Amino acid sequence: MRLRSSVEGYGALSQMMHWITVVLVILAWLLGQFDDVFPKGAARAAGLFVHISAGLAVIGILVLRLFWGFADRPPLRHGHAVDGHQRRRRTGTAVARAFPARGAGAGTVCAAVADAGAAAAPLVIAV
Repeated sequence: MRLRSSVEGYGALSQMMHWITVVLVILAWLLGQFDDVFPKGAARAAGLFVHISAGLAVIGILVLRLFWGFADRPPLRHGHAVDGHQRRRRTGTAVARAFPARGAGAGTVCAAVADAGAAAAPLVIAV
């Protein structure tokens, strides 16, 4: 298996980071939900330590995955090549879906993403 992503699928590093994140999230959730099962004292403190450590590891892997996502292109979807402009537009759409506009000033254009020779695509940021 290749380390980097190819046309056929995701690479070993992307898959490894994905599954480590899955395991750490499940571990942190279980320890958070069932912390009262542990007796007070050293056992509960150890469970809390592992819970916090797993959460910090998830944040660390998230940062690594963000950098790796910019360095290593994802595999082709539906057989179509994705150029840089389409990729930035898709990223802006993902950000807009993750942080929907709410409250006063919602929907105002705060920034524009421009590509050389292409029209500017507005990026809406919720305030």
